[in-house]
Amino acid sequence: MKECWIMVMMILLLKESWCSDGCLENERLALLQIKSHFNSSSSSFFLSASGITADCCSWIGVYCNSTTGHVVKLSLNGVRSTEGDYWYLNASLFLPFQQLNYLSLWGNNIAGCIKNEGFERLSALGNLEVLNLGDNSFHKSILSSLSGLSSLKYLYLYGNRLKGIINIEEFNHLISLKKLYLPANAIEGFISSNGSEKFLRRLSNLEYLDLRVNHVNISLLSPFARLPSLKYLDLGYNQLEGSFNFKELGKNKLVTLDLSGNNITEFVDSREIRASNNISELYLDDITITKGSKLLESLGAFSHLKNLSLVSCKFEGAILHQGLPHLQIIGAMSSLKKLSLRSCGLNDTEFLNQGVCKLKQLQELDISYNDISGSLPSCLANMTSLQSLHLSSNNFVGNISLYPFNRLTNLEYLDLSHNLFQIPVSLGLFFNHSKLKHFKSQGNNEIYGEKTEQNLTPMFQLETLYIDGYACIEAFPKFLYYQHNLREASLQSLKLRGRFPYWLLQNNTKLEELYLKNNSLSGPLQLPLHSHLNLSLLDISDNLFHGIIPPDIGTHLPRLELVVLV
Repeated sequence: MKECWIMVMMILLLKESWCSDGCLENERLALLQIKSHFNSSSSSFFLSASGITADCCSWIGVYCNSTTGHVVKLSLNGVRSTEGDYWYLNASLFLPFQQLNYLSLWGNNIAGCIKNEGFERLSALGNLEVLNLGDNSFHKSILSSLSGLSSLKYLYLYGNRLKGIINIEEFNHLISLKKLYLPANAIEGFISSNGSEKFLRRLSNLEYLDLRVNHVNISLLSPFARLPSLKYLDLGYNQLEGSFNFKELGKNKLVTLDLSGNNITEFVDSREIRASNNISELYLDDITITKGSKLLESLGAFSHLKNLSLVSCKFEGAILHQGLPHLQIIGAMSSLKKLSLRSCGLNDTEFLNQGVCKLKQLQELDISYNDISGSLPSCLANMTSLQSLHLSSNNFVGNISLYPFNRLTNLEYLDLSHNLFQIPVSLGLFFNHSKLKHFKSQGNNEIYGEKTEQNLTPMFQLETLYIDGYACIEAFPKFLYYQHNLREASLQSLKLRGRFPYWLLQNNTKLEELYLKNNSLSGPLQLPLHSHLNLSLLDISDNLFHGIIPPDIGTHLPRLELVVLV
């Protein structure tokens, strides 16, 4: 009986401390203090979407635990007035939020904290796991005030004024840290005044380190590179030049390495390092490869590579022809699953014959946005493991029915847009592709109808379908009557005739966007018999519809946000 009275009293006390409108009174008052301190120019700062309300849990940027009513997340992004110079934060204002898990102060022009009121005060918030201080004006002196946040798992300090060499001991007490984001500063590297072994033990949980767009010297990175759990390292756009020597990284467990936007000419390793190299994802986007560069040949240093990205690489001058045979080394990477050569200025298919087609285990190939002319090489037939093939925005020609797509039965995603292909609207050559979910053909391809369309039922169930082109098809392709999983469908500029295909909505209850622009559809707009709960966009412009829009369209299509009629 005594225990029951104690429980009743606790409930009554909790009820008294809880604002009748849904949030704790002391936390509501603390939020009003923060609003005043930030001198916000944002009219919606700490207001609900419907205007002024006492329930702070409904305020924009404030998120509460639905059970306890405590504030658990604050997103104060870009709310500080842009007038005036840099300013200083009183971090103690956040102490009333004892259950706070997430705090974002992104983009507020903060230069530091008021004396004795810095982030060290937040060590009392034992649940704080995410702290976003990005796009402010903090200097590296801020790091010492963060050292007490032992519960922190994600720390964002991108776009600040951290300059020069940083003592790694500033991070010593962030023992729970998993991800550290430091892009767009001016960091040159890291040192340790007391040796790095103690540091390695303390920061043993760090898995993700982002140093993109800094001035990092690879020789000043070793303290971090040797962290026992580090798997992801981003050194993109750090002005690294010449040879990249793996000995500077030492033995590690890196899985993903991003070196995009640097001026690396080759990778240097040793037999010992190569044996311990576990990197499976390598990003070399936006790198210039000139004559004499050994970058491509030295890719053999990555014996376990599964994902190679060379997006927007520049093959300068004669290297475009003389250097591409070096892509043969890629053909020897038997473990490669994903390869991207998007936007590299490639102008013929020789690089496919020279090595890429040998990748029989490759699952994703992206050669879109190049200038490749001519026919697809027959060697593509060997790449039977392909699941995703991106060919858009080139100058490929020919009827796709004559290409070896029939052997690529593992395809899930195929984009042929903006080429010069001839494509049968029936998609009959893909009827046995049971895994196909996304098919796209937009732009200049020629879409044509066959005199006798197959009456077979396709094995695929598409989620995305784009067949757009200036053609005269007239009838909807028969395979559409067997589709039930469509989320996006576009059949534009095909001169389709008949009435509005309400059956397409009835058959595909997940459909969100439907584009039927520039056809010859006519008659009144006929709605599906039952309410369609997902369609948000409908474009039926440039057709021959007549009559009025059904007054009950909102009942039949309750989530419709945009209708394009003209």
